[in-house]
Amino acid sequence: MEDLDQFAELGISKLSYPILWEQVAPESLDNPDWTWTDERIARLRELGIDPIVTLLHYGSGPRYTALHKDSFAPHLARFARIVAVRYPWISG
Repeated sequence: MEDLDQFAELGISKLSYPILWEQVAPESLDNPDWTWTDERIARLRELGIDPIVTLLHYGSGPRYTALHKDSFAPHLARFARIVAVRYPWISG
């Protein structure tokens, strides 16, 4: 969290920031854990920094899917929608 304050002190208004599928929903999209993400995204908002959201770490995703599986794209789309609904103020 201190890093976010330091970015704000630099006058940064936009920042690439992770909301990683594999971190938020490592076991299932039905049971996401938003604890870490909610705290940091709220702090970014308080600081007036617009996050440019990253949903995957180099395309890896959680263990229950993989790039070569037919389920990957629909699951990623579902996660993206869940993120958009949870944080409707994020534009990037």
